[in-house]
Amino acid sequence: MVRIKGDEARENIGALLKRKRIQKGISQTELSRKTDIKRTYLSQIENARRIPKFKTVELIAFHLGEDVDSLIKEAKQGCPKPEIELAILLADLLRSGDREKISKVVKSVRSLT
Repeated sequence: MVRIKGDEARENIGALLKRKRIQKGISQTELSRKTDIKRTYLSQIENARRIPKFKTVELIAFHLGEDVDSLIKEAKQGCPKPEIELAILLADLLRSGDREKISKVVKSVRSLT
């Protein structure tokens, strides 16, 4: 099992969890219901205002269908800037042609502004 070590990895994990959640078309509210973690706490994690414990990351990863060890390794490597991340995500979604997921991402992005 990989542990979350280092400030950068601990901060990156939130951005990474957010990216994975959005890629899967899951809202914070939906993830909150699945994990029994308050939506506001999820938001704080995703925006690096709170650093989650390993067990919390493990729970979120499970409900996103992700391997926690792989997520942490990816977080240690760093996350691209949000603009680059969004461009990659949108390109992937457009290639997939999944209109429902595209719609959810657009709504999520609009809620940020």
